[in-house]
Amino acid sequence: VLKLLFYMLIFVFATIYTVLFINSLFEEKIAAQIITIIASIFGGVITLIGVAWTIKSNNNDRKTDLKRMENERKEEERKKLVPYLRLTRTENAEGCAYIKMGQGLDLNKHEDIAKLNGKTYAYCYLIRDFSIKNISKDNIIIHAVYVEDKKYQFDGDVLVESGKSIWIKTTQNSLVLSPNLLTEIKLTCLDLLGNEYSFRCELRQTLNHSVYGFEAEINGVTYKGYNVEYNVTRIGLPNYIEKRS
Repeated sequence: VLKLLFYMLIFVFATIYTVLFINSLFEEKIAAQIITIIASIFGGVITLIGVAWTIKSNNNDRKTDLKRMENERKEEERKKLVPYLRLTRTENAEGCAYIKMGQGLDLNKHEDIAKLNGKTYAYCYLIRDFSIKNISKDNIIIHAVYVEDKKYQFDGDVLVESGKSIWIKTTQNSLVLSPNLLTEIKLTCLDLLGNEYSFRCELRQTLNHSVYGFEAEINGVTYKGYNVEYNVTRIGLPNYIEKRS
């Protein structure tokens, strides 16, 4: 808009200068005729600019409306496919979804020891397998688990049909070393359109400070890892993870 106004201002000044220049060269009648012609041309140019501006503005508004309508349509389609999960203890779960979390902290690394923030103990945790049921209308894809904000993706996306159950295996009966106690993990899944959702999985812990999984002396300091076992007790409602453009 500013650019257009700038060009129009230049055109106006140029026209005024031209009119004054013509008045100084020709007789009054001839100058009046020439000025009339210039005024007609000037008016036509202004009209064309206005029409072009209106067309451009209408096209932009139309594109904006079409984009908004398309986004609304996609949002309506997404809402029809929102996945819902329920914790279940059924023995009829079909298949398993596995992830590999590794050992967690490695006390042979200085950067991992620094994560203990001066503590000489850590937690060797194990998350028991748990079974989830797809209680939504459509199939879903089990995608990943977040533990302490770190993403662990399953060994391939696992399709779970509507009404079916599946076992979720995280630590796979192996201990993971962490500087913190856990209160929750997050399970993520995809709908059939590829939209991602997270589910808060609450944990119940069993901690015994008299029992520890390891004791190691590193650089003259004795570190202990206390055993902690977690059970998933509840799965929350889906939280839509918006895609970043």
